[in-house]
Amino acid sequence: MIPTHRPHRCLFRRVVCALRKSLLVALFASGLATADARTAGAGSQEISLDRDQSIHFGRHLLAQGRADIAFALARALVEADAGDAEALILLAAALQALGQDEAARAAAREAHRHATDDQQRFEAAMLAGRADYRRGAHTRAQWWVRRAAHAAPDAEARATAERNFAHVRRENPLELSFSFGLAGSSNINQGSSTDTVEVFGLPFQLDGAAQALSGTEFALDTGLRYRIAQTDRSATTLSAGLSARAYRLSSEARAQAPEARNSDYAFQSLEVGVSHRFTAGPGEAVHEIAGTVGRSWYGGAALSDFARIDLSRATALNPRTGLRFTLTAQRQERRDSAARSSTTLGVQTDVNHTFESGARLQATAALRETRAESTDVRHSAQRAQLTYVMAEPVAGVRLSSTLGLERRRYPAHMLAPEGRRDLRGRIGLSASFEEIEYMGFSPSLNLDIARTRSNVPIHERRSVDLFMGIASRF
Repeated sequence: MIPTHRPHRCLFRRVVCALRKSLLVALFASGLATADARTAGAGSQEISLDRDQSIHFGRHLLAQGRADIAFALARALVEADAGDAEALILLAAALQALGQDEAARAAAREAHRHATDDQQRFEAAMLAGRADYRRGAHTRAQWWVRRAAHAAPDAEARATAERNFAHVRRENPLELSFSFGLAGSSNINQGSSTDTVEVFGLPFQLDGAAQALSGTEFALDTGLRYRIAQTDRSATTLSAGLSARAYRLSSEARAQAPEARNSDYAFQSLEVGVSHRFTAGPGEAVHEIAGTVGRSWYGGAALSDFARIDLSRATALNPRTGLRFTLTAQRQERRDSAARSSTTLGVQTDVNHTFESGARLQATAALRETRAESTDVRHSAQRAQLTYVMAEPVAGVRLSSTLGLERRRYPAHMLAPEGRRDLRGRIGLSASFEEIEYMGFSPSLNLDIARTRSNVPIHERRSVDLFMGIASRF
């Protein structure tokens, strides 16, 4: 894409080009030939153009499919001024039209380096992205298209960049994802909300470290997916993911639990997997089978090894509503206590609906059964959740909300002869500040309030987390 004509610097340069007689006719037709153009039969012609006329005529040549002559004109302009961003953009576009993508990329990058306004930065980044895309460098192309979106001079240009980004992402076999942020939490250790419990009618004081400890959470999640095979109806993908949480105890928490250290609550998880998606044809259900293995660490020590398999089926009930059904089986081998090793079977249904206004609603219902030797781990659970995302931002802020409820039933044990019963409720509010944006990323603020009621007081939980992070808008 070549930038529209606009006033340049006051200083003009004369570019003299030796062109064939047929080009002289094109010059007169476009009204760019000067009065001193002299014809001399079939010989070469010397035509004088100022710098802006040359840029304008170069665009005209490209539109007419004369990339070879546009290239010669652009090269002369760049030789006259190696830092002329518009001339470099013209050169990059001409090189692309001639199929010289490596040279086009170099010219576009140089144009971006010398660009003086958003229009030039947008055009240069789009040309660099297109050159990388044509050379098969999809991830690098996505980077340049993000830069183009960031520099887009208007809404139409921005939409063009976002469409190009989505197209490149679909074709890119490599998908990278990451998120990071920090949160203020009232309960980083998932401790009890009470300080005393009764055992056989006698009160016992809980240790400070067993009670809720407040502090700050630092979170990082990264993911990698690579598509190793694809047809019109199927795709096979390898994946890897890393999740890490680090904490800093508040002064109140350190006073409550003097022996507690920040590193005691650090958590990391690493997993790798493979998945295969397939469908019978356009408009038919999409099936997926995925296998994952991994390890987690807590407090600096290995916590568990796990293996999981997921089977899912996604269908479109109508153009605005989708249904997904998922079966999950997981085996977890605990490294800290063999009695806490478990096998979990689960089923989940998700319904996604987009309203005519553009607002989105997701409803989730799930059942889970966990088998383990430990009565603190063995349980059955039922969960329901609703998430609503507003159609349009309010004052530049896109809002969403989540309401969740989970019930758990544990077997009888010493503190609960009739069995432990937990009920957990959660409310989540999220705000994405879309007017604050850099290369497609915007800050977000999430408030999460949760409470667990239990017939065993030691398992009563309360937490309020305020999370600030960075999220991609496209």
